[in-house]
Amino acid sequence: MYRITNFLNDIINMQTQSEIRAHSHSIFHVENAGMTGHLFNEEGFSMLRKKLISLVLAAVMCLSVTACSSSGSKPADAQAEGNASRNQELSMEELAEICKDPAKAFPNPVTLKIGFGNNTYQGEETLEKNAWNDLYQSVGLNVEPLYQSSEDYTAKLKEMVMTGEYPDIFYVDLNTYVDFIGQGLIADITEYYDNGFLSDYAMQYLSSDDMATVKKGYIDGKIYGIPQMSDTENSAPLLWIRKDWLDNLGLSAPTTMEEFQEVARAFTFDDPDGNGINDTYGFSMRGKDVSTGMGSSGVALNFNMVGQYPTGLRFIVEDDQIQWAGQNSEKMIYGLEIFQNMYEEGTLDPNFVSTDDAALNDAFVSGQVGMFMGSPWSVVGSYGDAILLNPDFECEALPCPSSAVNPEGGVYLPSSSLVYWCVSSKCQNPEALFKVYNMAMNYVAYANDLTKEEAFKYNIGVNGQYTGKGASIIGAIDMAHYNYTCWQNEHSLLTEGGEASELPWTEQQQFEYMKFFAENRNNTTELSEEELNKWKTGATYYCIFGNDNTGYGGADKIMARKNYNEAYNAIPGPEMTANLANLETLTAQTLIGIITGQAEPDSYNAFLEEWKAKGGQDILETVTQWYAGQK
Repeated sequence: MYRITNFLNDIINMQTQSEIRAHSHSIFHVENAGMTGHLFNEEGFSMLRKKLISLVLAAVMCLSVTACSSSGSKPADAQAEGNASRNQELSMEELAEICKDPAKAFPNPVTLKIGFGNNTYQGEETLEKNAWNDLYQSVGLNVEPLYQSSEDYTAKLKEMVMTGEYPDIFYVDLNTYVDFIGQGLIADITEYYDNGFLSDYAMQYLSSDDMATVKKGYIDGKIYGIPQMSDTENSAPLLWIRKDWLDNLGLSAPTTMEEFQEVARAFTFDDPDGNGINDTYGFSMRGKDVSTGMGSSGVALNFNMVGQYPTGLRFIVEDDQIQWAGQNSEKMIYGLEIFQNMYEEGTLDPNFVSTDDAALNDAFVSGQVGMFMGSPWSVVGSYGDAILLNPDFECEALPCPSSAVNPEGGVYLPSSSLVYWCVSSKCQNPEALFKVYNMAMNYVAYANDLTKEEAFKYNIGVNGQYTGKGASIIGAIDMAHYNYTCWQNEHSLLTEGGEASELPWTEQQQFEYMKFFAENRNNTTELSEEELNKWKTGATYYCIFGNDNTGYGGADKIMARKNYNEAYNAIPGPEMTANLANLETLTAQTLIGIITGQAEPDSYNAFLEEWKAKGGQDILETVTQWYAGQK
């Protein structure tokens, strides 16, 4: 401890990179601790000092803070011993069997300090005393809540890291994942992955994409987290359109970019709502969301119409080469020409520059805009309100139209979301992460295999309704392809006729609500307040699963046609962390500037060169290396 403390003081007082490099190697061999040679240049010196200070603080915490410890376990330097302080003296095989089986208990209790989101509890249950805590105690896990908050999660986590009092198990996004690994704050859990600590349910879940998301979490051949996954279908880029407007004007849904522009003109100039007022626009987009990162909003999403997606961490493979998804200037210029022409002729809402996601949704459902690009979920929360406002309201979710540069209407679907559940390096029982993860799989993710009573008990049932949102340490689990399966099951049953009892019990309630909505779509005046609430909930479900034209109906058309490519969300390296925000802003400003006529479409070529020079090329090279390591 004395030597480490002195080292920290030395680093704080050092002024030259030669001093700090020599000193770091003498104590920690820093290049092997996640901070490789690229950080030892002049520009990275300040960053390096900060990283080293963080690393040493982490080491001090490991020596001074006792957490996630088993009674009777010997204190150990978690990093030095590979974070392998195991419960008692159990073999890896014995420990794996305990972790895989939700009902088996550790012979020696393990204490976990945890942070929670804003969970809802029923009756006399509290954050400190609830069904999940009782379940954990039954298997030798003592859970000590540190806080409960869902606001500014990452900022709060980083703040707690600085104090040394941060959770034993927590989730992080990609940037934080890489950053924390470099600081030595996250335990290497490779040996647990390699020795069968994941349950059958967990393996079924993680294998839904052939373990691709797991593989993306490897850094220098080691894995530091278990991924939270989501459906690729959830982010399918769709053209939402007012079907009632199409019917009013005797038009068909557009399938080509030429037809798309014609419909936009008709929606703008031909009074599609029949009110006799020139108050509608054919198309709009989100211009205010200038930095979308890995999200699905912003101007960039619209370029899926021409087979591009120029935002954040979107990368594609063409001819076995990694490319940024906005790198094809021919396609981008073609799309920019179309959107610029639409802006000039007035079919693109001129207010799009200041329009965010909420404003765009309001414009669509209230009858100001006839088309926009979004995900299968874009209209879900407003669908019932839109019908109450206008009983004739109807919409469709369509695949992107084809074009000269994108003949099949191909789009990009992001790979599963990269959020990783990790265990802190100060935790002396890192196997506990696998225990709680497997328990979440058993009691939350695969609730179909539970009785209703068990599922309600462990999934925050509200007013006797199953919600599927667990209050476990891991929280809710987004089941891979779950919603897609629900759509396949429920819309066919609704359209062809059938009873809820034919469905898995976890789908029965939403089907009943959806059926109630369909039967009473235009009969709301005679409904009681309770029935109206049921109607509104059913409308939400219907907009997702109701028929071939709703959210997942559109996603299904994309999946069935196989006219999509995976857009890789690569692990961000230091180059991304340093440059991504500025590149996002530059990209959005360039796109908006060209669309609004401030520059010519072919100026996009100059932008690409600027994008590469300001860090894009470094990012491309990093992603290329990462991709090569995944094959």
